[in-house]
Amino acid sequence: MSILLKSIHILAAATALLFVFEPRNILADALDVWHTNATFSASGIAYGNGKFVAVTGTSLQISPDGTNWTQYISPPVLHYEGIVFGGSVFMSFGYPVSTNSSGPHYILESSDGIHWTNVYQTTVQITGATYGNNQFVFTGSHIISATLNPLQWAEFAPGITLGEVTCGAGQFVAVSGGAILSSADGLIWQYDYATNNQYLGNVAYGNGMFVVTCNTNGPSTPPSEFGFLVSSNLASWQFVQLGSSSSSSSPGTAEITFGGGYFIGALLTSSGYNTYTSTNGLNWVNRVRANGATLFTFAAGSFVANGNGLLLQSGVFASPSNSPPSSLTIATYPGVTITGTAGATYQIQYTTNLNSTWLPLTNFSLPYSPLIWVDTSSPVVGQRFYRSVQLQ
Repeated sequence: MSILLKSIHILAAATALLFVFEPRNILADALDVWHTNATFSASGIAYGNGKFVAVTGTSLQISPDGTNWTQYISPPVLHYEGIVFGGSVFMSFGYPVSTNSSGPHYILESSDGIHWTNVYQTTVQITGATYGNNQFVFTGSHIISATLNPLQWAEFAPGITLGEVTCGAGQFVAVSGGAILSSADGLIWQYDYATNNQYLGNVAYGNGMFVVTCNTNGPSTPPSEFGFLVSSNLASWQFVQLGSSSSSSSPGTAEITFGGGYFIGALLTSSGYNTYTSTNGLNWVNRVRANGATLFTFAAGSFVANGNGLLLQSGVFASPSNSPPSSLTIATYPGVTITGTAGATYQIQYTTNLNSTWLPLTNFSLPYSPLIWVDTSSPVVGQRFYRSVQLQ
């Protein structure tokens, strides 16, 4: 615990200046540079509220930067199957460790990735999740949708099992083996594409295009051709073939996502999963150093990937902010440097006179240690003294 009075943080302003005046941070070949940051296998990774959260078996891994990770086991404990971020909250899903994937299945909500609340229970396994149009949509043999503020749920059986789902151009789009379906509200769905000789794995949206991982046979037979289905309107689709394979493994386990102007996805080849990137869904580059990855997310200007028990991160290839500041100001704020136990709850207290009573200002869970907490609400004139107190 430490007490500070009006410390000036010039470093934050200097970092912001770097993004404005150093375009060399955006490197054309940064997607060929990958670093191994941790060793764990994740079933889902999401980024929000300034942190990465990965679900790994019955625990969670949390990182502020994609490089340094801390493991947490937070009640209620589940065997996690996935995670998604939207509307300022994380939603994870899975089943109790005392049961199995036959159910029941739970959806948990958290704002910090550490403290979770059970918000929904279902009898069916969830295979995909996305956020868009101010609501969450979860897919599986049932479709579950949820709005926020207030939290309202709807669930129904569409008569078909859906896999992964995304949101783009005002539409939710989900894949189901040989079909692609879309919905404007997550409740009423229509078929946009159907095939008997292609297996469709995962879907993403970006740069005005929907892209679906695809091979020309089902998951139980060796795929002969693999690539991506691409569409700008959900009505007409083009198959972009990248190669052929004799592997008999299921191609539906890899993921495709979009971020920083790039699609990134994995396709199953004869030698395993290869990682590819594209800006338009038509022209693809094999990122050899990320081969083996089957899970991707984008944040802070880079991709984070997981596969073969390794957590990888690409070089920075996009601006860490989607909306660079049009102006830059420097302000002085008071702060408290907290060195404590990550995951514990701390209270920031303040007083205007050291002989007076300490007043509570805010409570929060310490994500990592040491942490500099800054009070941007401090009055311009006068003075405040601060201290941090561990509550649990």
